[in-house]
Amino acid sequence: MPRLFIDEPRDEIVGSGGFKSEPQGRSVEIGYGIATSRRNLGLASQAVPLLVQEAFASGIIDEVRAETVSDNIASARVLSKCGFHPVGTRPSPEGLLNLWALRNPAEA
Repeated sequence: MPRLFIDEPRDEIVGSGGFKSEPQGRSVEIGYGIATSRRNLGLASQAVPLLVQEAFASGIIDEVRAETVSDNIASARVLSKCGFHPVGTRPSPEGLLNLWALRNPAEA
């Protein structure tokens, strides 16, 4: 199920995110998006840690992954600020994707 990101003072849905599939091993991939009119306000930087926290709190996830299109500098910055590290690239129909991962610090 997607999680809706809400700007509570304005009572508006500003984006959504969630887990892209069932966990593979002890890893899961997240995806997220913020409405164009609400980008660059720090909303994704607030939402991504909540998805990560939910994944690690499950007790079945040791790593959270994400992908960004290579020219999506803003999303790469969000992931970096949230503790993710680049782990590689892969081609896709949208272009080259950058792969990111964050290990559960409790498992380190």
